[in-house]
Amino acid sequence: MSAGSGEIHLTIRSSDSNHLDALFEKIVSKAERFAQRDLLQADVEFVEDFHANINDPHVTDLVRTAATDCGSDVLVPEVGLPHGEDFGLFGEHFPCCMLLRRRSRAGLFHLT
Repeated sequence: MSAGSGEIHLTIRSSDSNHLDALFEKIVSKAERFAQRDLLQADVEFVEDFHANINDPHVTDLVRTAATDCGSDVLVPEVGLPHGEDFGLFGEHFPCCMLLRRRSRAGLFHLT
């Protein structure tokens, strides 16, 4: 970084990997358009990308059944939580279901 240059750092999240790809394309397009308008150079670099967490329906049913059979409550949040970005990559290659075990009470906190 030197005088006359600048950087913008963003963290972009989405619950859908396809939507995330579309957001990346829009961001790059706008950066290039603004740079051209203002006679600047835009260099876009993606340092890390995190895939959306998508639970496999069959594995999710297995986890839900096992938890219920063990007498645990299954809690499903209305909106997915941003835990485990690496998990999203695993879910693209293997059938998975992400869950959190709460220590404060007997129950599974199930992310969808």
